[in-house]
This record gives sequence, structure tokens and C-alpha cells, in this order.
Amino acid sequence: MKRTLLGIAATLILLAACTLQPAHAEDCIPISDTTTITEAITAFNSGSCIQKAQPELPSPDVEDMQFTCLAGDTDSLSRCANDADRYDTIRLTRDITTESLCMTLDGVQGLTFDGNGHTVTRTANQRSCSVLDIVNSGDIKITNAVFDDDARDAPCAVADKCARMFHVRYSNDVVMDNVTIQNGKRYVIYTQSVDGFTFTNSVLSNSGVLGLYVGHGSTPSTNIEISYSEFYDNSTNAVALLGANKALIKDNVFRRNHNRGQWPVSPQYGVGMTGGGQLYIARAMDVEITGNEITDGSCANCLGGIHGIELSEPFKSDSVANVSITDNVINNNTGSAIYTNGGASVANLVKSGNVFNGALSSPVTPTVDTPDSNVAVNGCESACTANGKTLGGAIANFTAMYPNIKREDCDPVDGGYVCSSARIGANSPSGGSTPVQPSSPPTDTSGLLIQAEDVLLSKGWNNRGNYVEWIGETERYLLSQRIDAANLILDFDVPVAGLYRFQMRARSETIFNVAEPGNDIWLQHPTTGWLKAWFTRDGNWQTTTVGESGHEKSVALLDMQLPAGKNRIIVSGRSRGTAIDWFELVPQGFTVSKTTGDLLILNYDSWPDQDDHQAVAMSKYIVDKLGLNPTVVIGAWGENGPHLKFVDGSVEYWRSIYPNVLDAHNEKASSATELARRVTATIRSGNKVSIAEGGPSDFTARMLRVLPSDVDTKMISVYQHSVGSTAFNESKTLPENLALVKSKTNYVAVPNGNVPNGSADFQEPKSSAMCQRFMSRMLDTSLSDQWLRAFSLIGESRQCDGSDTVELLAIVGDTQTKTFDDFYERYVK
Repeated sequence: MKRTLLGIAATLILLAACTLQPAHAEDCIPISDTTTITEAITAFNSGSCIQKAQPELPSPDVEDMQFTCLAGDTDSLSRCANDADRYDTIRLTRDITTESLCMTLDGVQGLTFDGNGHTVTRTANQRSCSVLDIVNSGDIKITNAVFDDDARDAPCAVADKCARMFHVRYSNDVVMDNVTIQNGKRYVIYTQSVDGFTFTNSVLSNSGVLGLYVGHGSTPSTNIEISYSEFYDNSTNAVALLGANKALIKDNVFRRNHNRGQWPVSPQYGVGMTGGGQLYIARAMDVEITGNEITDGSCANCLGGIHGIELSEPFKSDSVANVSITDNVINNNTGSAIYTNGGASVANLVKSGNVFNGALSSPVTPTVDTPDSNVAVNGCESACTANGKTLGGAIANFTAMYPNIKREDCDPVDGGYVCSSARIGANSPSGGSTPVQPSSPPTDTSGLLIQAEDVLLSKGWNNRGNYVEWIGETERYLLSQRIDAANLILDFDVPVAGLYRFQMRARSETIFNVAEPGNDIWLQHPTTGWLKAWFTRDGNWQTTTVGESGHEKSVALLDMQLPAGKNRIIVSGRSRGTAIDWFELVPQGFTVSKTTGDLLILNYDSWPDQDDHQAVAMSKYIVDKLGLNPTVVIGAWGENGPHLKFVDGSVEYWRSIYPNVLDAHNEKASSATELARRVTATIRSGNKVSIAEGGPSDFTARMLRVLPSDVDTKMISVYQHSVGSTAFNESKTLPENLALVKSKTNYVAVPNGNVPNGSADFQEPKSSAMCQRFMSRMLDTSLSDQWLRAFSLIGESRQCDGSDTVELLAIVGDTQTKTFDDFYERYVK
């Protein structure tokens, strides 16, 4: 309490005197809060009338009455805040609209800000200062108020670095109860090193960047409660815990949050912003999430889906622990219901009693997990989704987000694409619709596309306006029954030679024959001749197209190595009722050059080479700078001698840089077969293959053994930088495999990149100035998360080690790059 004991005593004596003595004002002795007890008693005993001294008249809108400061305009509210240590309460007397209001409570203890049901609206200067900055204070309560930063003023971008609307730092026991906060421009509520923060019975909406941020990692907040509140239409996370210990998130409603992405994705995913969770638990310990409703998460400009709850930072195993997620309803989010980021894990994660139609999706197995106790309306198999501006972007994003989930379908939705682990239909996680008429694709489609209704139709094809349908008189079950009169001629203009995959957007339309619904066509492949192309016949529009020849069924059968220029593909009707919206050739991204059909392969072992993590990140800058599209392999480790430990999380890390990486660690045989298929298609088309051997050569030998006999393997050049009987890569290759690779291919020895010996010197200790510069520079790039992991894996004696990059430099003919500084100037800056 701010009143003095003497003042209280004098007031009590005053009340007694006024009760017992007649009031003759002319004889009264005035006393005040400064009157001593002795003076008051003396006056009382003398029989004089005593009365409370009249205070100075206050300004019209500010009145000091029992330590409450009343405010009804900008000036009076600012004075109340400036003198807050004098009061118990600041109370609004009317709504306030202001162009300049920046309040700070510094070192204030025991204050209630009572809005009294009124609204504070800022129409200017929202970007430059906080409406309320609380620092080094305690026992603060903000209640019964609306704070509005005016929707007519545009929100900030992350790079604008606008002020937080509410900034709470180095304080304790701060409560926001029964408040509405709307139209904040950037981070709206930001806590840092606060012990005891409560947000309850309140509303937070339309945040410019992020709603309620609890952190930061280096200065965490503790004892957090977020309860009985509503969060909606916030640009990214409604709530983000990036430094929290002991947090309760209970009985809230989260709706339509993370609707406008703010952070660009890494270039390998395309152009757009990252998705994420409506609720993001990034760095936190001892968190309980219970009784919440988390619904309708979607994002128009994000390449990733929007999850209900997102857990952990990517590639972190210790940022989140002891999390209980129980009895929540999580529905209609374009991502997972509960999602753990790639390469991350959550220790002691409990999930039970949740109702959702998203997914309990995680690439890791938590220490404690009870997914069977959750009620899945539609499990992961029908609801793991990812969005993209283009089809290629959606596919890449799905692969990165769900490395262990099979992608079944991709459809255009809301001007972009969505890929799902299930057929997308009326119950799709996107809210789903199966349009009566198919929608037109975006103009920036990832492949070469021809609208079916624009094709000159032949006999048996019917134009339905926005699509075509095969209604030929008889079903053509056998290839021998195919007739040229049913052919459609598709002339694609291919800008760059390379590998392309044929697909179509189609559906089974009219059921002429229940035993043979319309779901397939004949396709003339330019190298293998006629084969069947089909799709699932469930009646929904879809783009996954499967090739079938003999007894083999695979989407890869529809891959075509095509030269630049005009390429003619022919399709023909097969089963009646097949409807087609468009035909497309999707580039598979395997060519080394934008102007040739050569194939570039980057092999890495990561067994036990931690430095590979830096080399693969460096490769990304090189290939992006030069316009190359490599095939990347992880797990190409050696088979000679004891197998050392494969670096945990390598597959997920590689896929965060190259989403379509081949996983030779877990799927060695199938990866070698797939690589051989690509090599075969490249060489048969007259092009060359270059392999950067970032490890032993056993995997390359395995690939060579499954090549067809007619493939000229001398068109393959293998670039190895660790050669000789004492060098790791050659010494860890089985002798027979090394002999095979050297005899079958053009084997090129590159000077080792660990020392200055003719190639780039890509190894420096942490103590070197160059290494310090390189780390600082790379941690400020779009791959900063990847670089953070790469640097953390390796010892200080070679903290900067990208030695496995010299093979790629040799392939592209770069003899000028000699140091990390050179690399930065040429490929990154």
C-alpha cells in the first residue's frame, strides 16, 4: 500500500471527531495526511472541530481518490502511467483514441490497469513503440479493456522490426484478464524472463506477425497460464513458446491462425512462406495442453500445411520435453493435428483423449506416447497434407514434412495445390471439395501442361466444357483393340532436355460398366511404346497417374527422357467414362544443366562423416547459382571394414535441403536401382553422367551392376577426392568394388579438400578468422538452421569443413575458388 500509517491514523481520528463534535466550520482546525497523530489528538482534546484538509483540485480528467488515477484522454493516461508507482489502480473513464500513446511501467509493484469496459485505439505510431512496456515490475494486472491498433494501418513484416504491442520483461506475476487485443502490427504480446504470466478470459486477434510469444530461449519465462481465451486470424502462430518452463494451455479456442506466412522457405522448396502450427511449442519444458479447440488452420501463401500443434525446433532433440496433450479437439487443419518437426524429438510426450481429423504425425518415436487413446476422425492415412503454390512445391513440401508417409494424391485447391496421404475428396482435410467442373490450374504450374478441352478431339471423346470424357462405343480392354481413331495428339514444347514424368488430372466420371469404371487410357511412351496409364477409380479428381506394362505397375514407368523442342505424346481412349482435365509433363529435376540433358549425381555417406553436413549445404549454393538440378544420395557408405555409426538425423537433414534425396542408408537396393534407371535414360539419350563421390564407391559399384548391358559406362565420370591406400574413401571401398568402378567408368582423382594442395582448402579450425567469418555469414542465410546443425556436429579443430565440396567444383570446372572466403563471394553473397 502506498498510503502512510500516519495518514491512516489521522483520517480515523478525523472521522471520530466529526462524529462527536459539532461542526462549526469557522472554528475547525484542518488536518491532512501529513498531520501527526499527536497533533490530531491535541486538537481533538481541545474541543476544536477538526476536518480533512481540502486537496488541490485535480486536472479535469485525472483524480487521485484513494490511490486510483482516473484517465479519459491521452495526456491524462500518459500521466497516470508515468506516476504509476503512486497508485494502486489506473482506471479509464471513457474510450480513448490517440495518435501517440507509449506507456512504460518500470519498477512498478502492485498496480491494476482497469479499462472499465473502455477501448484504447492507436491510429498512429503503432510501429515505433509499445502501447505498454512492462519492465522490472511485479503484481501487475490488466483487465476489462480493449486495445486496438487500428486495422486501417497495414501490419508489419518481420523485417520491419516494429515494436511489440505489449512487451513484458524481467517481471513477475503479470495477469491479463478479460481483455481484447486486436490489430497489433508485429509481435503483439512478447514476454521475456517473466516468472508468472497469465492470459485468461481474453481475445487476441489479427496479429500482424505473431500473437502471444513466450520466451526467449536465453531468457525463458516460467509459470505460464493461457486459459479460457480465444485466438483467431493471427498471421502466424497464435501462441509460440520459444522459452518456457511450466506452462498450462487450457480450454482455449484457436481458429484460422497462421493464415499468412512470414518467413520464406528455403529455395529448394520453391517460392513462398513456411507453414507451421496454430500453437507452436518450440523450446519448452513441462507443458500441459488440455481442453482446447484448434480448428480451420490454412494459409494462402505458405508452401507447408498448417498444423494444429507444432512441436520442437527442427533437428533438435532437447528443446522440448515433458509435454502432455490431452482432451483437445483438433479439426480441419491443412497440416497434421500434432506434428513434430523433422529431425527433432520430444522426450516424454503424452497424447491421449484427443479428437481430431488431422494426424498424430511425427518422424520420431517419443519416449512416452499413447496414440491409440486418441480418437481419430480421419487418421494420418487420410489427412496428412501439404500445400504449395505449384504442384512441384506441394509435392516437395509433403516429402519434407512427412518423410515417412506415402503421398497418394495432389489436387488444385484455392489457387494452389494440396498433396495428401489420401485421395482428396469431400472429406479432405482442406475442407474439401470435388468440383462438378474441374478448376483451372495456376499459370505457374511446375510442369508443361495442356488443357484437355483445348486438344483437337477425335472419335469417342466428348468435350464437357472444362474437361473431356471418353465415351467410346466399346471398352477397349486389350491393346490389340486400340484404334488410331481414338487418339489424342499432345504436342509439348520442352524448353530443356531432361527427364519428365507424364501425369494427368482425371476422374472416373460416368459409370457405363460397374465392372470396369472409367479410370485409364492408353499412352504412347516415346521409348517403350504403348502402355496403360491409370488412376484410382473412386470418382474424385486426382493427379497421381500410374503406368502399367505387363505385370509392372509404377509411376516411374511414365518417366520420359525428352530432348529440348517439340515432343509429341499420344493418348488413346480405353475405358468408357474416363474424364480428363489436363495432361502434364513434370520435370523430375535430374539434369546437371539447364541447356543439356547431362546428369549430375552427388553421393554422400555420412558414415561417420559429420563434415558431409557442411558439404551438402555448400553444394546447394553452387547448384542454385549455376542452375543445376542434381540427383542427391545419402547413405552411400563404405562396405570394407567395420561399419561406423551413421550420423543420426542425416536423412531428415538431407531432405531439408534436397527433398527428393535417395535414401541409400535405409533403402540401398531400391536406391541403386532407381539411380541406374536415371543413368540409363540419360546415356541412352546421348548425354553424360558425372558423380561427385563424397564417400566410398561401393554404392556406385552397386548401381553399375544393375545397369543394362547396352549402357556405355564410359559416359560416366566419377570424381573422388580421397584416393590411395591410406585415404579413407578408397580404403573403405571393397577392393572388388573399387576395381569395378575404376575399370567401368572415367575415374577422376581430385586433390583432397582438407589441405591446400591444388583444390580448394575447405578445412579451418574454429580459431581461424576465416572460419569465424564463414560461420557468421552462413548462419545469416536461408539455410541458417541447417548450418547451425552442421557446425554443431564437428570438433573445433576443423569446425569449418566442407572438404567434400571439391568434387563438385571439379565437375563444374571451377578452379578459382580456393577458400571459404572465395566460396562466399562467388556463390553466396
